[in-house]
Amino acid sequence: MASETITIHTKQDIIDYVNERKTTKRTSLLLIIVLGTIFLDAYDLTILGTATDQLTQEFKLSPTYLSFIMTAMPFGALFGAAIGGFYADKLGRKLILSVSLISLIIGAIGAALSPAPAILLCFRLLMGFAIGMDSPVAFTFIAEISNKKDKGRNVNYWQVVWYIAVVSSALIVILLYSLGTGAWLWRYSVALGAVFATIILVLRLFYLSESPSWSMKNKTLTEASKELQHQCEYRT
Repeated sequence: MASETITIHTKQDIIDYVNERKTTKRTSLLLIIVLGTIFLDAYDLTILGTATDQLTQEFKLSPTYLSFIMTAMPFGALFGAAIGGFYADKLGRKLILSVSLISLIIGAIGAALSPAPAILLCFRLLMGFAIGMDSPVAFTFIAEISNKKDKGRNVNYWQVVWYIAVVSSALIVILLYSLGTGAWLWRYSVALGAVFATIILVLRLFYLSESPSWSMKNKTLTEASKELQHQCEYRT
């Protein structure tokens, strides 16, 4: 089907068009890619909790130290959320979404390979920081690429994705345990998060375009129009 032609005179025309347009295949794809990071956030926050027995036995952790490791990610997320939102407004949603995902990959690999609990704690803090950066920016991005009719529904999809991730993490642990991972169960579980994150990063690099709302405020009209053009391709 031929692509739609629109005339843009001002930056406000871009926002008006986004609010009123029908959903495109490109928009749906972007929605899935960004919601994929919500899946990662939930997976990484919950996966280690399903293998605490193996973790405790390997490092001979006290209950107190184990609690430090398990709460490191939410603690790091507090700082990531504050910094991520600030720089997302200055540098763009796309850049922060990519940086946070790269940080999450590094953190997951480092955590899975940690030779000592202190190192694991540091990488868990990095993962939490990455999640804190990613989540609020992801919600903002979803809202900014959605039309007025679908905005609330699209943003609230995170709840469905979150619980899918929680259930999936439990099923993955059961599968890995049945494959005989034994004491390395927690390492394989955490490392798998890096695999998921790498897949989503590749998809982002190929398909993710900047938010039209951010482009309207921070770029020229021509640049903002080009960003909108990417998201208008392949109308359903």
